[in-house]
Amino acid sequence: LPLEKRFAPFMGAIGKSMGAGMKIGVIGGVLVCLNATKYLGNTLLEFYRESASGYNIDAYYISLNITSTLEVMVQMIVTGFVGATMRASPSSWWTYILNYIMLAWICVSWSFLFTIVVPPKNLVVVAGFFVAFSGLLFGGVNLPIKFENIYANNGINGKAIFSGLFSPTRYFIETYIVSDFRVLPSQTGFTNSAPNFPPEYLPFSIISLGQLSRNINKQSSGGWTWTYLPAFLVGITVRIFASLMLHTVNRSKQNLPPLLKNLREDKRFATFYFGVVVIIFIFLILSILAIILKR
Repeated sequence: LPLEKRFAPFMGAIGKSMGAGMKIGVIGGVLVCLNATKYLGNTLLEFYRESASGYNIDAYYISLNITSTLEVMVQMIVTGFVGATMRASPSSWWTYILNYIMLAWICVSWSFLFTIVVPPKNLVVVAGFFVAFSGLLFGGVNLPIKFENIYANNGINGKAIFSGLFSPTRYFIETYIVSDFRVLPSQTGFTNSAPNFPPEYLPFSIISLGQLSRNINKQSSGGWTWTYLPAFLVGITVRIFASLMLHTVNRSKQNLPPLLKNLREDKRFATFYFGVVVIIFIFLILSILAIILKR
């Protein structure tokens, strides 16, 4: 039996797990994103009124982030616990639940951005379509961006960066799969205790999962947490960009002068505005590094 086919019977279960992860991620992501549009969308008129009255819109945005994060976290803890109970996940339930929380973290981040830049009458369509479209096509399961594309050239490629930045489900799906299969013993090939065994013949290498994780082939029931750092950084980046858009779009509704005029005439605002741009750039670079570097 050729070495590359030795673990083929055990790899048959990957397809079902990958399909389940994609379905849960896309459906859950769409629901979370649509539900999160209410946080800012339901109070948008009040927000414009308070902004026109001279109140600090950044303080409002930060407080909205805190309260919504706590609320969604509770919802995802309950959802993740129910899912772990029904699925009887063999890996750590805490890791399983945290995977749901990180999915919601990214989806809520995008919902904030869409609520600010998209007209209310188109908000539901745009938000739902984005999560479903990017989750199905760029999440690593289907073409044009599959996991083998993401990990081509050791993960340093444009598809890996694009998927990591713009697919809310990309991290959820991979964590969902890898966490459970890392529980299996070395006889299955998903874990390896033989130091001289060629890693390219192990199932995770063949199907291109977790290839930037240094301990991907180490047996563990504690789950797999490699994706949490890039997911968190991408969510932060999107939220900071959304905060910049608060000062960029719909300025007339906030009784504010045009952006270019305000930048020319108000040095304090210009310093703040370009300072936020620099912060976004820094977090974008950190996100990309977390996506492509081996850890």
